[in-house]
Amino acid sequence: MKITRTELARIVKEETEAYLSEMQGEEGGADPDAGEGVEHPLDKLTKDVQTLVDQGIELMSMEDPLIEKGYKAKLNSSMGFYFVEIRGLGTTDPRTYMIISKEKVRPDAETKFAGKYAIGAMD
Repeated sequence: MKITRTELARIVKEETEAYLSEMQGEEGGADPDAGEGVEHPLDKLTKDVQTLVDQGIELMSMEDPLIEKGYKAKLNSSMGFYFVEIRGLGTTDPRTYMIISKEKVRPDAETKFAGKYAIGAMD
């Protein structure tokens, strides 16, 4: 059987994602650096977005409510679709996150969902 480097890289990536997903399920998705009983900032963001979704707030109107909750949120558009960008979660996470229609993404092990939206780190 012959496997190209590209195929091997894809297989390794898929297996790694599956393993991380399994590990997250066993550990309850807790952040190992957060300490026991402390909610991970991405989980808090997901809950806050779910609350907005439950209130009937659409993506285009999420910027101000998220800012009121203390997030550095900004509504953006690119290539014909809209997303809310969140800069940093907490004091130790400098990554940029985005909230976007879950139909527009290919989820990975870290992707969270709130209603019809996907929430995850931008690479």
